[in-house]
Amino acid sequence: WKDFTAMSFCHGGSGYVMSRALLKLVGPYIRDAPVTTSLEDAAVASVLYMHSGVRCINVNANMFGGLDLVANAHDQDVIMQKVTAYEASEPKMLTKTATIHSVRANVTKYLHRMYNQLNQNTAMEEQVDRAAERDLEYRRWLMVTSWNCTLTPSQPDQVPNDALCQQSALMSTPSSPPLKLNTFNRTVWHLAMPAQSVCTATSQPTNPVTWLRPEGASPRAALPPPLAVPSSNPHSGKLNAILIVLDEHSTERDDALVLLLRSLRATGSTALVVVACPDPKQLEPLVKGECGVEVVGFDPTLVTSQYAGTTAYKPTEDLIAYLTLVDYLSTEARRFDQVLLVAVDTYFQRDPFVAMPKRAGLLLFVDDPVVSNDAPSCFAGQLRIHELPALISLKVVMGSVEAVQDYLAVSVRVNFRTRRCPYETVVMLNVFRKEYAVYHPLALITPWDGPVTFVTDRQVPLTRAVDADSLVTINLRGVATTLVTGYLSRMSGSRSQLAMPSPSAVKSTLELVLSQISPKLAPTVRQINEHESPSDAEWPPDSKAFLRWSALGSLASRSAPLLAFKPLWEVLARHTQYNSDPARPRVTRIASPGTHKTGSTITSSILYRFASRHHLRVFHRGEWPFLEQDVIKSPAAEWENKYDIVFSQLCAKGQWHSADYDDASALYKHLLGPSHHSVLTMSEPSQHYIDWLYFYIIPKKRKFKPIEVLQSFVKSRMNRNMYMQEFSIRTFEQYEKFASNHLPKFDLVLVRERMDECLVLLRRLYNWDIRDITYFRPLQGSTRFDGKPLSRTPRVADLEPELQKGIKNLVKMDTRFYTAANQRLDELIAEQGPDFKAELTAFQKIQGVITDLCKRHASHPACRWYSLTEYDFFGMIGPAGYSKAVPLL
Repeated sequence: WKDFTAMSFCHGGSGYVMSRALLKLVGPYIRDAPVTTSLEDAAVASVLYMHSGVRCINVNANMFGGLDLVANAHDQDVIMQKVTAYEASEPKMLTKTATIHSVRANVTKYLHRMYNQLNQNTAMEEQVDRAAERDLEYRRWLMVTSWNCTLTPSQPDQVPNDALCQQSALMSTPSSPPLKLNTFNRTVWHLAMPAQSVCTATSQPTNPVTWLRPEGASPRAALPPPLAVPSSNPHSGKLNAILIVLDEHSTERDDALVLLLRSLRATGSTALVVVACPDPKQLEPLVKGECGVEVVGFDPTLVTSQYAGTTAYKPTEDLIAYLTLVDYLSTEARRFDQVLLVAVDTYFQRDPFVAMPKRAGLLLFVDDPVVSNDAPSCFAGQLRIHELPALISLKVVMGSVEAVQDYLAVSVRVNFRTRRCPYETVVMLNVFRKEYAVYHPLALITPWDGPVTFVTDRQVPLTRAVDADSLVTINLRGVATTLVTGYLSRMSGSRSQLAMPSPSAVKSTLELVLSQISPKLAPTVRQINEHESPSDAEWPPDSKAFLRWSALGSLASRSAPLLAFKPLWEVLARHTQYNSDPARPRVTRIASPGTHKTGSTITSSILYRFASRHHLRVFHRGEWPFLEQDVIKSPAAEWENKYDIVFSQLCAKGQWHSADYDDASALYKHLLGPSHHSVLTMSEPSQHYIDWLYFYIIPKKRKFKPIEVLQSFVKSRMNRNMYMQEFSIRTFEQYEKFASNHLPKFDLVLVRERMDECLVLLRRLYNWDIRDITYFRPLQGSTRFDGKPLSRTPRVADLEPELQKGIKNLVKMDTRFYTAANQRLDELIAEQGPDFKAELTAFQKIQGVITDLCKRHASHPACRWYSLTEYDFFGMIGPAGYSKAVPLL
């Protein structure tokens, strides 16, 4: 519940003043406040923040509402000195003070007499009231709170929307709306074609909700029909409107517009559709006979010239669309109640004015629900929703017409970032700084299940097989912004109807590939891409795990050619001798305790992909990569022998205090059975010490140079033997116990500095295919999991000799373990025979091909799958422990 975009919650013995509504909201949770502090008032503040997003106003009387004049002082003499000083020199400060804490009887009597005299000065009270109003208005942006929320959808078959909610703590409205950019000296739009007729609401949509798996051919179980909503607010008589701006004309865009209109009406929606375009005459044949469509013409050259004349720089394509809408709504807003801005490449499976969460103000949407640690240019911060980084989509915006107008006004405002940054960055920065929420409540939604969802990678070859041009009718710009619940699956681009193509016309991606490669290559391509998929019961298609996984294959990521991975297929076909031996059993029950900053992400991702390819169950509980201690110590009885693989971390940050490895060993035995196998991952201890410090400590100490923090920790002998602390080992006696009782159970310790050798050896020991140990190591991002910037991590060899020596003295136990691990590794490799080196060379060639492909096609679904970290793929594991492989196609 930490607010990543502002200060933390406050606390103080002076107490809280709450409205009845707020008390009703948070009251049931106060008794079970989280034990995060010994201060009971801070515990109350944490409940306020977690369940309402409210932070108390406590700035020590610097403005109206300050709850503590003397900053929680307890010395009565100090309090009296401060109070008498204010009484003599600044009595207004005393007038606007809400409480003084803490005071005893004699001070209370003095304060009572003093305030009786001050209250007789009505002129001063009026001055304070006026100053308070001005002060609050000036600081209004400080009064906006931001918190993680979950918005309940309108219909029972939708998944609740994770969201970031923002709202002003002030009940009053701003004294003035956001400053409008006075760009146009004359109107840039004109009404070219008014709506020919008003659509009539129907009780039953003409086209049922299409719930299809991305690769499935049959609809999901019957669902309740979408609700129809009238085109106008029955109380105000105003219209709901969908606004679309076309920057140019083409056959593909025309087809997309027809598909949008037909799918919208099929949901039962009667909303007005306003289409703005440079040449309205070209649209007349398309919309003729369609109800509820209004065509507006605009001149992009005029928009550009007038904006450039006002701001001295040329607007982008997105900004031209926004400016056109600003000018249109400046005269037409009075007609509308709710407004939805969408791109033309949109397909509706629900009425958007029903499917959207009902919330006053503004709705924005995350561009992609799959976790991405890539920070956009010009934006040093990071928006996070329920701990997951988020990028905002400009394709879909919804809200009351007043909220959308103010959103556009703030978005087109010129500042230095507008001149040099992508427009998405400008909008993200405005959300980060809570500029939109000053005027209207805002919710930034993660689209797990509508209203914004994503077309999977299957859509590309399927539509391509049906109709070479139908791909662009579904998504023109490469970013799926489909207002649906479910996925746009195998829909024909025909203008005459929205229908499923015949099964004989549809080919899978694999079938398309096999039809274009040589017969010699076909067996390898089949072998590496045919996987057993989990059933709907094992991996529900409406679960967040499935939706996260499906977004890996969004249409935006299908930019690579169909045969882009042919070099990988060819190199794998040349080395089939390094696949599993059918005469030997394959090892599938594996425990691999995740460790921090040791390269274990590579190990965990390999195990995750192995489980996905072979229909195995992965155990994990919680949203973070580590297991809670009650899960480790008290596993549920129904988990016994139900899982195949465990690779969760045993603690946060690699410092385990509340248990020992006996508990973890018992957990693995309970989950996997007594005959499971075990592996570990570690790195060179001195470098591990530095890597850990630069990731977990230095980002929080920005006032100091990183090398100074490192020197301070070494000098103070802090954080000794960080690797052994992963297993709650802090003494050599504990180490000897661990080495005697548990170390022999590990088949292998994977050493990060010798990772390729270790993985080839692992493949041989466990009888896996060589593709099962492949991995892709993406470049480290500039920020860590919570958005804090990371500094460049130095190598041990680059440090001063004295500092190197100091670090080595802190990791003696780790070094002992590392030496033993390397010795054991050498012994196992010596047992392998002369072909081990040949297999290692082949594996490194395969790795080189994968690295080259994923650098050139980073957005390819398979490369995105290979680039996942623990923060990503744990969220793709279903309730029963299953996930699914992404084909190397």
